[in-house]
Amino acid sequence: MSYEAIEPKLRMGDVLEGLVSSVTSITNPFLNNDKNELSFNITHGKYYAILSPCCAIGKDSSLGKDVIIITPLIQLNRSFLRNPFIQEDFNRINKEMSAEEAIPPEDWKKMLENEKQDRNNQGNQYAWGNYFVYEPNTLFPEYELSSKGTEPIKTQFYMIDFKNLSVIQKRPIGSLNEAKRLQLSISSRNELREKLAEFFGTPPNEDTIISAD
Repeated sequence: MSYEAIEPKLRMGDVLEGLVSSVTSITNPFLNNDKNELSFNITHGKYYAILSPCCAIGKDSSLGKDVIIITPLIQLNRSFLRNPFIQEDFNRINKEMSAEEAIPPEDWKKMLENEKQDRNNQGNQYAWGNYFVYEPNTLFPEYELSSKGTEPIKTQFYMIDFKNLSVIQKRPIGSLNEAKRLQLSISSRNELREKLAEFFGTPPNEDTIISAD
């Protein structure tokens, strides 16, 4: 994963500064009753990444013009430290890997042989399908990452979570160029696009869907 010179246009994967995101929480659907509880959580993060496809940025949508999907850059998941293969290079989260590479060594040793074989038969896959890691940059504050049973480390790696998305509308969208701080290289943007497509395009296992009861 790497960056390239910034261009005066918005692209998927761009890092922007100074935006806000929101999450809506509702306890009951609005079905003509008086038990509805609606709340909004507004977050002003330091940096956000654009997840809208490049060709869709600035185009019309059902919400109007100039709508983009964003997600905040957050600190790495501490569980990454349990896996030496991942800790050696956090960028490996962005790529498919073998079953043994994706699992901490002590967990792999405890696994039954038939389960190991089943996992190996599935071939290389994304271990953390909803995460995408951004390389360190002088813009990013350093922080300490720690997990029980591992040595804490200092890092400037950050990541995004495909499950944590917001939509913002800005007119004109070109003015957001002033907030643009980083641009992914073509190869890194392709990695992001492929992983994003895999996450939203993976067919569900109907046998394991959890009931809402």
